[in-house]
Amino acid sequence: MTQYGDDKHSLSIRFLNKTFLVRFFVVTAIWIAFAALHLFSSYLDTMKYRGDYVFNLAEVAAYLLAYHGWALFSLGFFNVVEKYSQRLSFKILILLWFVTALLWLPLFLSWDAWLTATLIAPPNQSWLTILSNVPNAIILLYFILYCVTTAASIAVFYYRSSQQALIEALTLEKKHADSELMLAEMQLEHLQSRLSPHFLFNCLSSISALARNENKDALISAVAQMGNLLRFCVSDSIERFIPLAQELKFVDDYVALQTLRYPDLFRFNKEIVGRIQGALCPPFLLQPLIENTFTHGVDVSQALTQIQLRITMTDNSMLVTVSNSKSLTTEQNIGLSSALKNFKERLQILYPSQHQVSLDNAATHFTVSLIIPIITEEDIDID
Repeated sequence: MTQYGDDKHSLSIRFLNKTFLVRFFVVTAIWIAFAALHLFSSYLDTMKYRGDYVFNLAEVAAYLLAYHGWALFSLGFFNVVEKYSQRLSFKILILLWFVTALLWLPLFLSWDAWLTATLIAPPNQSWLTILSNVPNAIILLYFILYCVTTAASIAVFYYRSSQQALIEALTLEKKHADSELMLAEMQLEHLQSRLSPHFLFNCLSSISALARNENKDALISAVAQMGNLLRFCVSDSIERFIPLAQELKFVDDYVALQTLRYPDLFRFNKEIVGRIQGALCPPFLLQPLIENTFTHGVDVSQALTQIQLRITMTDNSMLVTVSNSKSLTTEQNIGLSSALKNFKERLQILYPSQHQVSLDNAATHFTVSLIIPIITEEDIDID
């Protein structure tokens, strides 16, 4: 056995010894209390007939030693039930109860008779004589005491077992919840890592188009806008939630960059109803919806594309609507881009069963609508 195994075995022995000692002292204290109660009751009964009667130390010792026997029995019975609990069916438990009664009660009556003969009875009275003359009422008393003792031991064991099972179930549930949370966070990080490069690729494509057109002023402006977007991607996109106003500023920079690429092909209108101060949202909440209007609208349309972003704030939810007009003479590339697909997967992780996404592919426009609960700085720590 390795040193680690030896240490673990020694630790288990120390723990078991500590547990046994705690049980022993608790059970002994309970039975000493019973002994004191029985002693006091016997004293009151004796005083009715002998007013000058006084207990001596030998009689007190006899009571304490007798009830120490019950303490050892109850502790032993509990340990047996605990050790062999996996093998104890109901029938075997009943059989154990009867066999233990047949063994323990005669043994205790003999022990009690010997203590009485040794410490209390006159010298010429043997313990066998005392044992043969035990009143039926005393035998019934000890049988009831046996029933109560074994029933209490079994009840305590099954109560502790149920509590232990509950603790293990809660621990397992917590581990499962932690695993699910960790998995969700890993999935979210993976999706965001896929989303940012996809978006940056489109931005670089815009700048590349400007460079091919030799538009120096527009290229300089585009590089500046790209710098703002890169700062957002590096610093803010790694957060779980960011202020909604910050996401809107990012959308403005993105649209400004697209304006340099498509100066006369689209018109962008933004409308906000309600207060957005303090509201939080996931990074890249709005940008994929706006990007979708360019990928499936502006890029393939021969006519001017109208893009509308509308955010409506209510007491508990936020409604986001993004739409783009469709050309009746041009075949539209209607669908979900890879960025938008990632966007929907992220929403499922961030707002499980708490969000709605709907698409409206009408003859003259394509609309994506999103409803999510409002989260504020008071609901989550964004530091």
